[in-house]
Amino acid sequence: QPSPLPTMATPAMPQMLPERKNDPVDQTANGGKITLALSLVLILAGAPILLSSSDGSSSSPAADAPVADKRILQPSQKCPPGMIYGLRPKVEEGPSSRRRRLQELEMGCVESTRIEPEDDTCVNALPYGVMHDARPSEVLSYQEYQVKMAGGPAASRRGYDGKIPDVATLPPGSSFANWNCRQREDMCEDRGVNGVNKIKGSAWTADGKDVEFFGYRPGRWARHEQYWKLNQGRKTTELTGVDVVAHTGFFPPNFGHILHDNLPAVAWLRSIVPDRTIFLLPDTKTFRSLVHFIDPEFPKRVYWYQPNEIITVKDGTLTVSNQRQMYGYMGNTLWKYLRHWIAENHPKRYLEERTIVYYARGIIPGGGGARERARRLGDGAPPPKASANTKHGRLLDPRHEEDVVATIRAAMERHGREEKLVFFTGSNKRGDILPFEVQLDVFRRASTIIGPHGSGLANIAWTDPFPTCEERVKMLEFIPGSDSAQVQQLYNGYYWNMRGMPLEWHQLTYAANSTQDTTYIRLPDLERALDDMWAENI
Repeated sequence: QPSPLPTMATPAMPQMLPERKNDPVDQTANGGKITLALSLVLILAGAPILLSSSDGSSSSPAADAPVADKRILQPSQKCPPGMIYGLRPKVEEGPSSRRRRLQELEMGCVESTRIEPEDDTCVNALPYGVMHDARPSEVLSYQEYQVKMAGGPAASRRGYDGKIPDVATLPPGSSFANWNCRQREDMCEDRGVNGVNKIKGSAWTADGKDVEFFGYRPGRWARHEQYWKLNQGRKTTELTGVDVVAHTGFFPPNFGHILHDNLPAVAWLRSIVPDRTIFLLPDTKTFRSLVHFIDPEFPKRVYWYQPNEIITVKDGTLTVSNQRQMYGYMGNTLWKYLRHWIAENHPKRYLEERTIVYYARGIIPGGGGARERARRLGDGAPPPKASANTKHGRLLDPRHEEDVVATIRAAMERHGREEKLVFFTGSNKRGDILPFEVQLDVFRRASTIIGPHGSGLANIAWTDPFPTCEERVKMLEFIPGSDSAQVQQLYNGYYWNMRGMPLEWHQLTYAANSTQDTTYIRLPDLERALDDMWAENI
């Protein structure tokens, strides 16, 4: 419990690809010609990270200087207000909208949902992801799904992206709690509330009036009398002499969810309350560690609460906010606050020593000696896990992953990419999770990031927070498609809730023979995606 603080301060406002002997995936592309499209994407998570150099040996993330990208991204026509010049899907209109056929990309005016003066307006910073798939039907399905998830066409997404969450400030004597019904379900109106992925918090005044935010789904605030019995026999705390702001949290033990579902909101709240305000945050080891890493002084302003603990602010105010949907809503609007916060304490930039980072959820492809390689590729050998935090499967088949890496290496040579290829899984050779300092260093150096969806890719939060158009990191993420939704939720990727990061977003889908445990991608799609990302005219 923090000590009482004095009066609060004023507010701070061409080469052939290698032969693919081991690829179990059908390499023929439906339709023959790849079709790209711009679209939106969704989210969830997986796990952090292992570092090794491209020769399989552990190393620091130093790299050779890459070939400089001198492209000038300037519009060739003037666009009306609310639009920017960039890539858009070329569409042929049939008698019915159901008969639309996506053909190829073209340059033109597109609606912009991002209005941030601090960010350059770049072709590769459009508020869309580029789907690399040879099947026009899959690209169209992806696009329509994401528009539906956003709640409507681009015109309505501007409001969806742009609104700041509602805030309520309660008078002295008010209380706060974040509920967890596990093993006490009979005391709860909603028995599924668990303090992790189903959140219910309460904030109420001394006379019992609860804060209410109407019209939002899913609701994260409830009347305290529906859950107050959970506090029986539990901790009750009284804070005196301070004003307080409370955050309910979402998946507070998970590295990726803390980064993309919690810290943007905390950073935003930090920007709107006086600089002596105490923060109420969920007490988990990872949450504590990440906050301390981002800002070593900030924990002095934090009271770390337990589930079902009732905290009363005796003679100060209690401020709460309604981040209406954790998924997507903060994906753009609140990320700029976290970017600024990270940059305050971690400003170092790498403009010459860049790397290409491959995120491997399992073992490092090609790593280890002959015995390890034989074990890894042996008949019937299950794919091992390199990171203790990789708990949700989705590991690429080891034989197939070697071909994935070979395809990346061939594309690097074909395009004259001189960066070092660095493998990143989340832990070192002993299986220990890498320090956050190392994780930041790896991703801050990256020019391109490639890999399957998972919390390890949430480390894109550490990339350069304010790059120029030429400096933006290219991100290629493997996600479930319409024929591989058995792997995870359909089109589940990081664009949806991390699109406020200034990246150039690309996706491709898992192949149909993927499972929740073992995945494959279509190598022709990967090859063309790399060519598109690294081509001088894109």
